Amino acid sequence: MCPADRSDPWTVGDEKFQATRWSLIDALSGTGDAASMDRFCALYWYPAYCYVRRSGHGREEAKDLVQDFFVRLLERETLTKVRKEQAKFRTFFILLLKRHMIDAFHHAHAHKRSGGKVHVPITWEDAEHRFAAEATSGNDPEAAFERQWAEGVMTQALEKLRVECRANPRHGKLLAELEPLLAREPVNGEYDQIMIRHGLTSGALRTAVMRLRRRYRDCVLDELRAECGPEADLEEARRDLLDALSR
Repeated sequence: MCPADRSDPWTVGDEKFQATRWSLIDALSGTGDAASMDRFCALYWYPAYCYVRRSGHGREEAKDLVQDFFVRLLERETLTKVRKEQAKFRTFFILLLKRHMIDAFHHAHAHKRSGGKVHVPITWEDAEHRFAAEATSGNDPEAAFERQWAEGVMTQALEKLRVECRANPRHGKLLAELEPLLAREPVNGEYDQIMIRHGLTSGALRTAVMRLRRRYRDCVLDELRAECGPEADLEEARRDLLDALSR
């Protein structure tokens, strides 16, 4: 049931949000450069799509709603208001997404995916495949959003680690094999096969795994800092991440 509030869904209103200085949001609100826009959309478009689908919208309607939401978010000065209010950015984001869905319901004015002045870098081809294949996390839209946000953070962190390792071809090849071991212990004989293929001793391989895990953890924390800002409670953000991944 839609609420009776007919206020502009893109105004923040009286809600209190935690003041932050997120580097990514600062870049978007300040210059709107393509790299920041790509990174922002890569992290948030699929969580938003999951939220809308779990809210009961069909595939094509969800695509239109999400595309229009990002166009309006990036066209207007909405992101510049975030730093003046008080809450987690994800709380602010979901609030605006909810208001956008209500506004579209009442006015049926969403842009088609071919419209809008801002090009939003979203690739829809695998969206429904991913949506159908993933664990449902029940039917809670916010739980689905948080889960996909957390997976996006981990993916961005892993890609950062990959880029660093590619600077040394040997490290890049080793990481390709060790990626599954960044989050779990090896099964029997798994280390032996890798040692043979890369000419490493047991001690050297274990040291490499330890260093990669440590660097991967640092990359994850860097991603959280980029979103939450240097003044945020990083431990709280880390708990949010782990909680979302466990759903």
